[in-house]
Amino acid sequence: QTCALPICFPVTIVESGSDFERSGFIALCDRISHGLVSDVVVTRLDRLGRSVIGVKKFIDLCVKHGVNIIALDDAIDTNSVSGRFHINMLASFGEMEVERIRERIQHGHDYRKSKNLPYHVLFGYRKDEGLLVFEDREFLCLLDDKTVLRGVDCARLIIDYFLTIKTFRGTLRKIIEVFGGCVGFRTAQGLSSWLSNPALRGYLVYKRSKQNRYSDRSKWEFRGKFFDELITDHEWIEIEGIFQNITYNRTFYRSSGNYTLPFGGLMKCQNCFSSAMAIGSLKTSAGYQCIKYREVLS
Repeated sequence: QTCALPICFPVTIVESGSDFERSGFIALCDRISHGLVSDVVVTRLDRLGRSVIGVKKFIDLCVKHGVNIIALDDAIDTNSVSGRFHINMLASFGEMEVERIRERIQHGHDYRKSKNLPYHVLFGYRKDEGLLVFEDREFLCLLDDKTVLRGVDCARLIIDYFLTIKTFRGTLRKIIEVFGGCVGFRTAQGLSSWLSNPALRGYLVYKRSKQNRYSDRSKWEFRGKFFDELITDHEWIEIEGIFQNITYNRTFYRSSGNYTLPFGGLMKCQNCFSSAMAIGSLKTSAGYQCIKYREVLS
């Protein structure tokens, strides 16, 4: 409840209750600090947070500005000392549950590593008793010559295309031309991430987070070769050289170094044949438009 200037917080953003830096929580604290809130109503106390220290700071903020906290499911009112004590006690239980979840997740990681099991299934592979093996089942049929390709055949063809064409866009264009559409990958980033995965060379590697999938290999944990290899070590040296050349050209010719949106260079304007760019983000792309549309409008 607010005493003035009612506001509707967005409900489409889902953030963890253990994070006290979430945008909605920060906005609420800001409004409390400016005296715009009279009561804070939550369904359960764990919606406020799962850290005793964090919840204690929030309670102190509310007490300082005369704001009452009401928990519907727990029937708690912070107007009383016992109510504030009850909140701290429940926050302690919430913090303990978060720690238990972390322990269970870590136990799962330790078990997987003890068995040398991979986390993800790459395109061209499938899991068999926990290990990666070639995807030998029929995947698609080419319309031109009625050739039936397995998943591993498609993956190997994509590798050959990249080794021949030596660019991400050119390889994506070839995939569309041969397979009649997107097969395996929609973006240059997806293709580069797949090609640089050591599992394609048969290696089992842990600790390849999003931040150091390719650039910071000193943090990787190699376990050895456990899978069938799609790329030989000699081919990887050639692919790595292509990567370095692409990186150099992108940095030299484009100062930002950013990737383009999906198929931005593959779509052409039917009037001037200039390149088209995607409208919207990677997830909500609604179409394409000519990069010279501003010149037409002016």
